[in-house]
Amino acid sequence: FPPEDAAVMGIDVSLDGELLAVALQNGGVRVWSLKTRQPVAKWAGHPKTVYRVAFDGEGRRLVTAGGDGTAKVWNPRTGGPLLTLTGHQDEVLSARFSPDGSAIATGSHDRTVRTWDAATGKEKHRLDGHAGFVKRVAWSADGKRVFTCGVDQTARVWDAETGKPVRQLGGHASALDALDLDDSGADGSLLATTDLTGVVRLWDAASFKLLRVHRRFGGAIYAARFGPDRNYLATAGRDGVVIYAVREFPTFEEKK
Repeated sequence: FPPEDAAVMGIDVSLDGELLAVALQNGGVRVWSLKTRQPVAKWAGHPKTVYRVAFDGEGRRLVTAGGDGTAKVWNPRTGGPLLTLTGHQDEVLSARFSPDGSAIATGSHDRTVRTWDAATGKEKHRLDGHAGFVKRVAWSADGKRVFTCGVDQTARVWDAETGKPVRQLGGHASALDALDLDDSGADGSLLATTDLTGVVRLWDAASFKLLRVHRRFGGAIYAARFGPDRNYLATAGRDGVVIYAVREFPTFEEKK
C-alpha cells in the first residue's frame, strides 16, 4: 500500500478479510480493499487525531476513536456518517463493537469507559474505576463482559449489562498499553496484557488466574493480538515484532 499523508495510529481488518481500515494522526480515515489493494473510501473522520478504528462483525460499520472527545460510526464503503457518540470529557483512545454489533465500548483520556447502544448512539453505562486514562477496550465473545487496561498499571473486567466492576488485575509495574482477549474456543479463555517496560502477562480470562509472565528487554510493547487458532500471540513494540507460541510461552518466574 502507498504511504499515507500522516502517521498511522491504528488499523483493523474486517472479519471477512475484505477491508483494511486505517486511522491517521491528522484525523483522516482510509479504507482499502485487501483483494485489489485499491482505495475504497477516504474521509476526514475527526478534527483531531484518530487513535483507533474497528469494524463490526459484518464489516458494514466502522467505529473511530477521536482526539476530539467523540467516537463516530461510519459506513466503511462510502465514508458516510452514521452516529456520533458524545459524552467523554477528553480524547477517546479506543473503541470496539460488541461481538453481536449491538453495543460499542470506548475508553478515554478522561479515565472512564463507556458503553453505547450501537443503533441509537445513546450512552448505556459509564464505567468508573481506572485511576488514569484508558488505552484499550475488548469484549468477551458472549458480549457479557468488557475488558480494559490503562496507565494506572491495571486491567479491569466489567459486567456489560450492569456497568459494575467484576475484577481488577494488577501486577504490572508500568502503564499498560495493550490487551487482547480470546475466549471463543471450547478449551478455555486467555487474556494477554502488555506494558511499557516490555512485560507480557498471560491470564485465564475466566478465573483471572495469572498463567505466565515474560519480560522483553527491548522496551515498551504497544500491541498484542492472538492468532485465529490461539496457537500464537503476536506482539509489537519498540524492539519490533515478537511472536510467541502460546503453548511454549516462557514459564512464570516471580522476580523478588
